[in-house]
Amino acid sequence: MKVILTERIPSLGNTGEVVNVSPGYARNYLLPRSLGVVADEGNVRQSDHYKRLLASKVAKEEARAREEAGSLEGLELEFVRKVGPGGKIFSPVTPGVLSRELAGKGIDVPKRSILMDGPARSPGEYTARARLFKGVEVVLRVKVVMDPAQAAEEARTKREVAAAKEEAAQAAEAAEAGDAADGAADGAADGAAG
Repeated sequence: MKVILTERIPSLGNTGEVVNVSPGYARNYLLPRSLGVVADEGNVRQSDHYKRLLASKVAKEEARAREEAGSLEGLELEFVRKVGPGGKIFSPVTPGVLSRELAGKGIDVPKRSILMDGPARSPGEYTARARLFKGVEVVLRVKVVMDPAQAAEEARTKREVAAAKEEAAQAAEAAEAGDAADGAADGAADGAAG
């Protein structure tokens, strides 16, 4: 029995294909679940019309995807994040974050269409690939930087720690010099007494 598939069935074929199946499979499984319709003359004409409409829709979507790819080409996304003591950022940059950022720029790319080697968990430069359509893929540059206020605070803290170490070293040298002078004075006093 010939049936036109209305849904994609991995074991049979894609939507719109005419497949030959056993009558029992068609009557008991495909037709009741609206996964296919009998391939009579009217349904075949309707299927052909549907295929033409689908091809037109696919061509428009591909053209839109190529246009979006042109606007995304060379785009660098920069994210400012706070960094923890181990060099890890508190809020990693994931495909979902990239999708929301692109949506803010007026470009709709679902997070499942963005591929990264893994989430960006530390400051640095990363790449991500956005699949806009079959055969249309764009490479995005992602830059994660430390929060400038946090960077300034860390630099100030490092300067203070370095100054404290220098001060401690000078105090230790002065104490050492004082101990040596005291030892020399004690030795002179012992020599004069003896």
